[in-house]
Amino acid sequence: IRIQVGTYTGVGEIEVPEGYRSWMDEGAKLRQVLAVPHQLTIRGGFPAGDWEDPVPLTSGDPEASGQVSKLDAESAGRVIFIGGDADSSVISGLLITGGAAVNQGDWGGGMYLFSTDDRSAGVTDLEVRGCVFRANNAIGGALYAHNASLTVVDSVFEQNVSALQAGAVFAQASNLTILTSVFRENDADGQGGALWVQNEAAHEVVVDGASFVSNHSDSGGAGAYVENGPLRVVDSLFEGNWTEGTGGGLVYQANAPVDVVRCTFRGNSAGWHGAAKISGATDKVIVEGSIFEGNTASGHMPGLWVNGDPLVRNNVFKANVLTSDPPWSPNLFDYEGRGVILNNTFVGSEQGGVGLWGDLGAGADLFAANNLFVGLTRGIYTTDWPQGSRVTHSVFHECEIDVDPDGRDLEVENTLDLVPAFAADGYHLADDALVDKG
Repeated sequence: IRIQVGTYTGVGEIEVPEGYRSWMDEGAKLRQVLAVPHQLTIRGGFPAGDWEDPVPLTSGDPEASGQVSKLDAESAGRVIFIGGDADSSVISGLLITGGAAVNQGDWGGGMYLFSTDDRSAGVTDLEVRGCVFRANNAIGGALYAHNASLTVVDSVFEQNVSALQAGAVFAQASNLTILTSVFRENDADGQGGALWVQNEAAHEVVVDGASFVSNHSDSGGAGAYVENGPLRVVDSLFEGNWTEGTGGGLVYQANAPVDVVRCTFRGNSAGWHGAAKISGATDKVIVEGSIFEGNTASGHMPGLWVNGDPLVRNNVFKANVLTSDPPWSPNLFDYEGRGVILNNTFVGSEQGGVGLWGDLGAGADLFAANNLFVGLTRGIYTTDWPQGSRVTHSVFHECEIDVDPDGRDLEVENTLDLVPAFAADGYHLADDALVDKG
């Protein structure tokens, strides 16, 4: 493979047959199995004698078929290095494993994508498609991207580790798009069990159709930890991730727009913020059409914690539990913002819980309408409710609206106390009469 890469001085494509390859490039300054110095497409998974139809890697065991192109650094160095002149390269159909970038900048055990800090020279654009990154070790155990534009499609990141941040992927000052990919059983001693992004305001992260399952971090963001830049997460799953720190599923900390749409956060756990924490985003935050269910925290806030100017609508918050005090478990915590909370369902655990918890400072207000609160210690609880906040057109069943302990006015109107009928999914209403009431 290395000979073929060296043969091309311009754009080229290399097809890699099935089999196992592990031979370190001793002549390079940094040890790796393969260095890509210029634009190339490298495609793996071709059965012997068949250069037309590569065998796609499965999401199970990619070696089970025996038809896999495996690059293994055997913990002796990095697997693939991609330089700044390799713009618009494509890597597909490879099993990338055994990478260890220790003492080599410590970044990107499986793959290292680097572009110069000179922005006038442009950034390196790379697509990774249909690859499996397994058991690599570095900061960004599987993949590190610097000043780049990285797109990851239909790929699997599993059992990668980092002694600091980013068990699987570390993107720094880069645009990142992740599509229909799986992150599972990755581990970081620091932040970002699977994904850690350290960006500037101009860089965007898009995650669409991804799964973050059973990842771990010591410090926070066991599924994903994103700093700076716009973030959009759509149709994605965060399940069974855990951290001793903050944010079992997702942590976002910055001042930029955030969209979380049609996602599921289920069974994640943390010291604080079991499902997700969206912090510092003073631009509009939208959380829509998502499910937050069965997440736990030992310290506080097992469900969703959000500040800024959140629009939270059409979501389900169900049985998120504060293990140290289950009856007072916040499913949604709105902190010092001007939240608009619409068309959500809040359902308590067997021990109760709090549907919406507001800790709102002076100058902030909140508007909540068309929400359903069922089986909770308190439907709404506030510790500093500002003048002018309103709750309207909502149903409270087997729970109360809390009386503000600070004695401030809370405008409540058009609320009902009745037994709601749920549809078969357990989340949506199946009561035409109630719907007719608005």
